[in-house]
Amino acid sequence: MALFRAHRVLAHLSSPAPSSSYLLQRSPCLSSTSSLPTLHTSGRRYAVASDSLPLLPKFPGNSLELSQIRERLVRLKPNLRTLDKYPRKAAVLVPICEHNGEVSILFTLRTETVGSHKGQVAFPGGKMDEGDVNYIHTSLRETQEEIGVPEEDISVLGQYHEFLSINGLGVTPVVGVLNYPLAIENLVPSEFEVQSIFTVSIAELVDPSNWKLESYGPR
Repeated sequence: MALFRAHRVLAHLSSPAPSSSYLLQRSPCLSSTSSLPTLHTSGRRYAVASDSLPLLPKFPGNSLELSQIRERLVRLKPNLRTLDKYPRKAAVLVPICEHNGEVSILFTLRTETVGSHKGQVAFPGGKMDEGDVNYIHTSLRETQEEIGVPEEDISVLGQYHEFLSINGLGVTPVVGVLNYPLAIENLVPSEFEVQSIFTVSIAELVDPSNWKLESYGPR
């Protein structure tokens, strides 16, 4: 399911924009987002990154820049239709990273002993705690707890539409980028929650030949 969600987010963000041309390249992105609306937060730390973003390798077959992803997400009006019906909230981080010279997405494989979603591929994330100031806070806190990446090592680009999980949670994906090339062997996964950590390149995720549709249910 996490792979499917990643594909949906990427498809939305990489769709052509009518008034701009984009190129993800190894050059500085926008140095300021002063002209962009910002997420409402109670602290600057848990907000969309307002300074220069990390430099990533070229995104194969696409024309997208990190600063443009940030702009699209900040201008997006998240769909929060489940707010009243499903008051329990959670957030996950969609972690963009450079791994082995490719722009990739990081995933975790959950253990068979964790409380929910046993043995499933997932993004780092979990339920909102009472002390969390917003979804960004939740996603960064959970990421540090699950795979050991400090909150300050991630630049947040924005958040996407809320989804309803099979457990009745309203889950908000937060898109962020790791500020340095990823070395999986240096991560510190939670023994209880995370069995393994891996990445899938964005080139593989958006390649139609890697996707198939299967239906489950009564015949």
